[in-house]
Amino acid sequence: MSIKIISNGFEYAEKELLHFLSFFKEGSGSSEKTVILEVNGAMKDFCYAISGNSNELCISGGSRSAVLCGVYEALEAGGIRFGLSGQIMPEKFDFDAFFS
Repeated sequence: MSIKIISNGFEYAEKELLHFLSFFKEGSGSSEKTVILEVNGAMKDFCYAISGNSNELCISGGSRSAVLCGVYEALEAGGIRFGLSGQIMPEKFDFDAFFS
């Protein structure tokens, strides 16, 4: 499996996403998964939405910082925990939960 990230000007959010996903083996198979990061002008600056299916995840927000918050929430769905003292990494990342 490979993951393709589509973003336009979300360097930090993309960097964070790739950093945390790099700790985990993505699993077997030849399917390509896509993560889309986008600003939605119809949303308030502090709002974000996460939607997906088994092959695509879209994280949209009213601002770049809202999109970054959505990235962290999606990573938490896969099992990573973020706290004041740092992150807690699971033994295995749940890619099914991440892409749903």
